[in-house]
This record gives sequence, structure tokens and C-alpha cells, in this order.
Amino acid sequence: VTASTVLDRFGPGAPVTVTVGVLDDNFIEINNAAVTAIVTSPSGQTRGLELDWTIDTDGEYTATFIPDEEGFHQIHVWAERSGEALGEDIAHVEIAELSTEAFAAERRTALLERLAQETGGRLYSPENVASLPDDLRVSEGGTTVLEVKDLWDLPLIFMLLVALVGTEWSYRKFRGLA
Repeated sequence: VTASTVLDRFGPGAPVTVTVGVLDDNFIEINNAAVTAIVTSPSGQTRGLELDWTIDTDGEYTATFIPDEEGFHQIHVWAERSGEALGEDIAHVEIAELSTEAFAAERRTALLERLAQETGGRLYSPENVASLPDDLRVSEGGTTVLEVKDLWDLPLIFMLLVALVGTEWSYRKFRGLA
């Protein structure tokens, strides 16, 4: 039995969906289990939840609740089938004001369209994002300039290369290796 929530942190008044996976000893999903949860609030108040099997996925049970208070809530889940305990798990969720980063975190299309228009860019939606790789290949407007210089056009490097070869030749001559 494994219990989880979509997020670890929710805002006050937001519904929290608990998802529980139930497997037998051979890791086969069980669809006819009785799955129960007890949610304990930070103040110690408890409430019971009966989880329902999601018909779409074998062995998956869900229930939704709306927390009454802020803080860490403990969700204790257990499953039984025909009076036999299948297992248990504990999940935790925090209820608190969401940070500014998560506040209004949706796509602002009007702003993006204006930004694309002012900078000469394009706005892609999920419907036309498939054309993005082709548009990047034919893009002429880039800030990268490829400049090729011969090694001989850089006198310092050329002199270092000649000095290195000359030093090696002198060393070989001195040791009698040449």
C-alpha cells in the first residue's frame, strides 16, 4: 500500500486528493479492497475517508478532502480485503499560503504576444509548436558571427609554435637523438 498526493503543499481551502496504490504480495494490483484513511490535522482533530477505486487504473484508489486549518496534516491509509490486512502507509501534506512563485503561475498570452511583436519574435502555442525546429533552422537573425582566422595570422601563437619546434630539435641534437 502506497499513499501519495499530487503536491506536498497546498493553499488553504484547496482540495487535496489522496491517491493510494494497493498491490498484493506478488505485486498484482487489487481492485476489490476496502481502503480507508484517517487525516490528522495539526491540532489533533481526525476525520475518516473512504477511498474509491478509480476504474481507469487497476489497484488505484482516491479520495478528496478540504483541510480546515493550516499546517502539516498526516494521512494514515490502510487497506483490507475480506477482513485481511493488506498493508498501510502514511503520507504528509502541508497546508500553507503559497509563495509568490506559485501565485498566478499561468500563461499570460497577451503579454507574450506583445513581447513577441516588440522584439520581432514569434509566439508558439501547443498547436503550432511542432514548427519550432524548422523555424530555428532558417532563422537568419542571430548574434553569433563565425570568424575563421589562419594560425599564421596570429603572430604570438606562430612564434610560440616555432619556438616549441626549435626547442625540441635543439634538445634532440644535444642528446644525440636526432
